[in-house]
Amino acid sequence: MLSYKRLIDEHDQIAVTMRGLEHVCRTAIPAPVEASMLLLDLAAQVDEHLRHEDRAIYTDLIALQAEGKLTTLAIDLEAAFQELSRDWLNYLADWHHDAIAYDWRAFCEATAAMLPRVQTRVQTENDLIYPAALQAGTIRLKDVS
Repeated sequence: MLSYKRLIDEHDQIAVTMRGLEHVCRTAIPAPVEASMLLLDLAAQVDEHLRHEDRAIYTDLIALQAEGKLTTLAIDLEAAFQELSRDWLNYLADWHHDAIAYDWRAFCEATAAMLPRVQTRVQTENDLIYPAALQAGTIRLKDVS
């Protein structure tokens, strides 16, 4: 069973990588190699985190909701996140290393539009989903040693 602490730690690492990517885009000199590396790291972090959430949170919360034991929170938020998920995958497909190097300005504009949306999802999970998962017993507070 995953822990709240682990999920929050993953969110913190995602936030650090996003800040690095934002910083690279704000520099006067284009840095497509560094941006590409940060984007690959961010994509891997998000992918791993989403696998954890799908396995440990959303599936269980949706099942509990279906049994009438929870509100529709997880279902409603999962539906809202579908658009972000599609846009995230399109963003990753569009911005491979060559595309970043070719059109630095457009990459930074796309990044400036995408990252706040990811941060909003992270904050929503922290504020709504994780407390519901703790209350429902689908995650524990801390890792078991």
